[in-house]
Amino acid sequence: MQKTKTKNVTLSRIFKLIKESKMTAKGFASQAKVAGNSITDWKTGRSKPSIDALRKIAKTYKVQLEWLTGDTKYRTKEEEFNNLKERR
Repeated sequence: MQKTKTKNVTLSRIFKLIKESKMTAKGFASQAKVAGNSITDWKTGRSKPSIDALRKIAKTYKVQLEWLTGDTKYRTKEEEFNNLKERR
């Protein structure tokens, strides 16, 4: 069950980034240097994002890899740091 949850979080966050970028899925993939049909394949379940693809997306769109995979709620290290600072 954890894998499904992680997969859903990952895809949800990728599609959130696509929407925020105001690009098509192909444009988004191209910008991140990921194969153009990858996003469609991920959406339909034909394949799942590789760690390499997730790293490229994270780097291109300046988010933490851990945020993409659902391991943290913070998009960026800065956001995470600021939250920790506020709690002190």
